[in-house]
Amino acid sequence: MRRINKCPAPSTLAKEKNTCGNNWDNVSKGTKESWRDQLFKEQKGLDAYTEEILSLDDKTTTHIDHFKKRAHHPELTFDWGNLFLANHQNNNAYGADAKDNGTNKIEKDKYDDLIYPAEEDPHEYFTYNLEGEICPCEGLDDTRLKKAQFTIDTFCLNSPALLKSRNGILRILQSYQDQLEESFKYLEGNPFPSLIECYKQEKWWLLQKDK
Repeated sequence: MRRINKCPAPSTLAKEKNTCGNNWDNVSKGTKESWRDQLFKEQKGLDAYTEEILSLDDKTTTHIDHFKKRAHHPELTFDWGNLFLANHQNNNAYGADAKDNGTNKIEKDKYDDLIYPAEEDPHEYFTYNLEGEICPCEGLDDTRLKKAQFTIDTFCLNSPALLKSRNGILRILQSYQDQLEESFKYLEGNPFPSLIECYKQEKWWLLQKDK
């Protein structure tokens, strides 16, 4: 999960709100696709919550997520700051699907307990371990520690599927410890850039050589 710098809202957003009220389903397919394209660029092609790579070609697996879901906050249906692009796998295992419909799905009065990536930097809350798990940073006060763990749990950021994918990145880095600069360059444009950045900052390859 990374900080997302939101761009100005598209002019069509206000027009659609005036036309459709709070009814998202009345927005035309073409308009939603233009918003999807803008969100894709805004997020550099990565899922807002999991950092997986998004696909604009397959509309069935990528959707516009309302951070505060419409059923809870219909007044934010056309609020650009509430819109993010996310993977949609229909199994509620992790990411936006887990937030809205998973085992730990969000309750209406709990959104302030989530890290909001448009205004907060998740890197101030999260780090990784050598198994690829996302963990709260050491030294957080009780409030920030609670927010970090609640966000991990709500989005299921350590789901088996995500751990497997992140471990794939770690295996590449671990296999080419003598060619790290080339490895980092090779992994540009891959998912989980926060994990790769953590690997660089923590210099994990030194720990692994000592084993």
